[in-house]
Amino acid sequence: MTIVSKNQLEYSDDALKQMIIDRMNLDMEVEDLTDDIELADEGLGLDSIDLLEIASRLQKIFGISITQRNVEAFRTIGTLCEYCNRSLQENQA
Repeated sequence: MTIVSKNQLEYSDDALKQMIIDRMNLDMEVEDLTDDIELADEGLGLDSIDLLEIASRLQKIFGISITQRNVEAFRTIGTLCEYCNRSLQENQA
């Protein structure tokens, strides 16, 4: 799904995955990041600083805000994509 953010940038799940790959210097392709991969622990192994950086980039690039209340969005690639899609759709309503 592709959505235009309030910053007039095009968001897609693949764009989010590519941003994670680029910012975390992961040696992976977008296709490798399946929805069930955990962002931390046994998955990508990202730490809290990495997750904060991703949250900051989401805010800066797409205008998506992730607060302490909805931090569960950072569980897997899929939950983060779902949260971003839902947030952008709500912002357009």
